[in-house]
Amino acid sequence: MHVDWQPPERGRDDEVKRLMALGATLHEDHRTADGRGWVTLLDPEGNEFCVEQGKGQSTAQA
Repeated sequence: MHVDWQPPERGRDDEVKRLMALGATLHEDHRTADGRGWVTLLDPEGNEFCVEQGKGQSTAQA
């Protein structure tokens, strides 16, 4: 099973930071300059999952 997470309350980048602080590690970074893309993380047991932009979130970078 592979999980693609779309955080409902915080943006993708904030969620990635939060998950890494909880012990996830960066596996692959597929973010693009226009704000699109996703990040693939590994949980502490090595299970892979992705964090995408949440529905309704802007892809524009500030």
